[in-house]
Amino acid sequence: MKTKLIVPLLLFFIIGSVYAQDSQQKRIDSLRLELSKAKTDTGRVMTLNRLSEHAGWRINENDVCINYAQKALALAQKIGFKDGMAKSYNNMGNGLAQKLEREAALESYFEALKIFKETGNKQWEVQVYRNIAIVYQEIADYPEALKYYKTALKFAKQVNDTQRLADIYSGIGYVSMAQGHLNEALKNNYQAIDVYEKTGNKKKMARVYQNIGTTYMNKGDFAEAVKNFTSSLEIFEELNDTAQIAASHNFIGITYKNEGDYPKALESYYKSLKIFEEIDNKTGMAWARQNIGQIYSIRGNYSDALKNFNISLKLYKETKNLYGEADAYYTIGELFLNQKDYTNALINYSFSLEIYKEINAQQGIAYCYKDIAKIYFLQSNYTAALENYFTSIEMMETVGDKDGLAGCYSAIGAIYTKLNRAEEGEKWLKKGLEIHKEIGAKEGIKFAYEYLSKADSALGNFNSAYENHKLFAVYKDSLINEANTQKLTETTMQYEFDKKEAATKALREKEKEKMKFRYGIIISAFFVIALSGFLLLYFTRMKKKKEKQIFLANRQIMELEKEKVEAELKQARKDVEQFLNKIEEKNQLINKIVNELKQLQETYDDRKSELGRTLTELRNTSILTDEDWTHFLSGFDKLYPEFILKLRTIQPKITTSELRFLMLVKIGLSTKRMADTLGVSPNSVRVTWRRVKDKLNASEDDTPQSLLNKIENVTAEVY
Repeated sequence: MKTKLIVPLLLFFIIGSVYAQDSQQKRIDSLRLELSKAKTDTGRVMTLNRLSEHAGWRINENDVCINYAQKALALAQKIGFKDGMAKSYNNMGNGLAQKLEREAALESYFEALKIFKETGNKQWEVQVYRNIAIVYQEIADYPEALKYYKTALKFAKQVNDTQRLADIYSGIGYVSMAQGHLNEALKNNYQAIDVYEKTGNKKKMARVYQNIGTTYMNKGDFAEAVKNFTSSLEIFEELNDTAQIAASHNFIGITYKNEGDYPKALESYYKSLKIFEEIDNKTGMAWARQNIGQIYSIRGNYSDALKNFNISLKLYKETKNLYGEADAYYTIGELFLNQKDYTNALINYSFSLEIYKEINAQQGIAYCYKDIAKIYFLQSNYTAALENYFTSIEMMETVGDKDGLAGCYSAIGAIYTKLNRAEEGEKWLKKGLEIHKEIGAKEGIKFAYEYLSKADSALGNFNSAYENHKLFAVYKDSLINEANTQKLTETTMQYEFDKKEAATKALREKEKEKMKFRYGIIISAFFVIALSGFLLLYFTRMKKKKEKQIFLANRQIMELEKEKVEAELKQARKDVEQFLNKIEEKNQLINKIVNELKQLQETYDDRKSELGRTLTELRNTSILTDEDWTHFLSGFDKLYPEFILKLRTIQPKITTSELRFLMLVKIGLSTKRMADTLGVSPNSVRVTWRRVKDKLNASEDDTPQSLLNKIENVTAEVY
């Protein structure tokens, strides 16, 4: 649901715990000594504020942070030191934000902003505007976050605050990614990289590379995603930032998972888990466990998936990470939903919803309501489903989640259609379809067309119902083909997955055994070496044997798949040939009747006009029925599976008659044969060609065939 958004949020909490505690403590001790020696109240306020920053915000001791800030504020108010008052409010805001007390944090930030405006301290205005934007970003109120980031950007440029300028670009990049504006996200993140590179801030460069990698992952460009996550990993290795090294491995694993390469994903997740365990970073361990559980869930191993999810949930609770806890409950809810265990799914979604409400995470709240509504929909409890979908829509509109909105709109349309309120259902379905098309969500488009067909049928709009059903079938077939390709890929990867999973588990068990029996291993080293040699030889032979079996099985699968495809193509060609033969037979029959009528016309002068009308009607008679066209379309789609979809993508307003014209051009029919096939005059075919030229922006020199050649070379946008 929220993979593209929750990952950076989790990273936010992991990053929060990796500051160097020892160096910070030395700085705190130095500031306490400085406080004891301060000779003026102004100096005491400034030192208290620095203590608030170091002892609180930078090492996550939030209550300490707030306590020092309150002391600084009280003294600053007493002596009328406005800059000191504003910085105290800002530090209190930092501490409250870290405690997830967001409303109180915003109140403190706005107090700080008000005073800095009075004193004209533009540099600190920049920082406070950015802090406000971060709070709105964390609660997924992205329009407000973007507003404050842009205000901060304007002032940062005015005062030439280079460092904060880069931080703001990075923030705008994150919000743009969350809103689905991926190109805008990349533009701002690359601007941040340029500034960080000039200032030599490698740590922040590496974090921005993580955001860029996440953006490319959301675009479906997995190669670029891995490239940027690897760049981040290399910098963190250079800086010896262990927690972020582990986080980078997790990001790489997520990319491989989204790409469908589960063995590599699992390998990266276990690398991450091992590092997080070594440094006892429980939040990171929870994140890695959750990702490992998702791989097991995808593979249908629900038992191991649930085991990892429960470990993740336990760790999040121990670290009081409410974001992680809510997401863990949500993931467990999804697991039960996939198994159609609606009772347990509802229980876990409800737990997740309560926590998201507590921390005011609007996107999390929206998706919980959406999936709870889905359960009620599947249980035919349409009243409860509608109530939850409408609640979800309110949240989705706030955070600007188009995918979530489209899903809710279409589901509401489907419910109204089922409740015999087809006219109302059709309106909602069209709203959903429009957004699904905009973002390229094929599954959503298929769902909308399916229920639009049912709604039109209920309203008596049978032509529209037929057209929508055909489009539903087109998208359904497209998704089935994608699923089959994925299934074949997964089959060929299964051996590698099992092998790596077994190897990883064996490695972990072996490490545990080493800790328990290290003295026994030393004593029996010679025996182990000898036995290992024997086992290595044995398992090498077994491995080669198994690899050969897998190779033969895969080759057999490929041969069977090839035979199946060839048989389908052969049948499709046969169908098209029969279609053309049927046209020829009907043409011959009509010509024979026309000739006989001409002879009768010459014989019976008194019936000339009547016979003339009959001849005209015969010439204009459609020689193919809808059943003929449906049969032809079936064979044509198998020969040219992307033809109709590509045309409708390029020009959604293309009509059925124009599509038929282009299909006949595709199989090589002349203008005369097209006219015979369609039961119209050659001039009508030429009129259709002119309409097609206008709609597809053909040049004057284009022929029907040259236009099709151009279309074939157009790469349709992939969603």
